[in-house]
Formats: sequence, structure tokens, C-alpha cells
Amino acid sequence: MKSYSVYIFTVCFLTLFSLQGQGQTSTERHANRYLALSQKAQQLSPILLAAQGLAEEDGADFGDFQLVFCGKAVQDIITDPQFNPQLQKAESLGIKIYVCGISLSKFDLEAKDLPSSVEVVDNGILYGFQQKKKGVLTISF
Repeated sequence: MKSYSVYIFTVCFLTLFSLQGQGQTSTERHANRYLALSQKAQQLSPILLAAQGLAEEDGADFGDFQLVFCGKAVQDIITDPQFNPQLQKAESLGIKIYVCGISLSKFDLEAKDLPSSVEVVDNGILYGFQQKKKGVLTISF
């Protein structure tokens, strides 16, 4: 009978501590990540406002904001200097800007002509899908 009591006590003790570990909640922070895919460079200003608003709204949960330009927007970013101040503002806000490599080729443009803060992804649409698969919140314009 004594060994039976020790057995019951041991089982209860181990069960109690194994359940206690399962009830703990995770303290990991979930960062909200965003990506906008646009074909119009004129949308840069409202997209920057949206990124600022999301950063303020999310607070510590704001992860990052990426913007991918495809189509004619890529040409506009290179040839129209009116976008330089907005690109600088995006950089100061920590917004990462990419252009589609396929669009560069289509308009016979070269990556070396891009502002230094802008990077090239091979295929902007594919990049958007890849980011979505990673859990990034995406929107297309």
C-alpha cells in the first residue's frame, strides 16, 4: 500500500509540473510586416502616409514596410526628379523601396541609374507573392 501511495504521489507531481509548462504564454513580439506593389510612381506620397499611419498605429508591433514598383513607375523613378524628395523621405522612415527587374529591362533602363536607396528584385510580382507566403501583409495598386 505504501508503494502504491508513492506511485500516485509521483504521477500527480509529474502531471502537475508538465501541465504548468504548457500553460505558459509566449512573450514573443509579433511584428506586423507590410508590402505594397504599385505600378504608378505618383502613389508614392499616399503610400508613405499609409506607412507612417501604420507605424504609429502598430507602435512596437510595427515590423517593416516594403514598396515594390513595377511597370512604368520604374521609368518615372529614374527620369522624373520630383520623386527624389519622396524617396529620401521613404528612406528616413525606414521604408524599403524596390523596383522590378523585368520592368527595368522592358523600358531599357539600368539599375545603376536608380537612386542609391532603391534596390532591384528580379520579378516584382513574384517577390510580392514570396513575401505574402512569409506572412507579410500585401496590397497591390
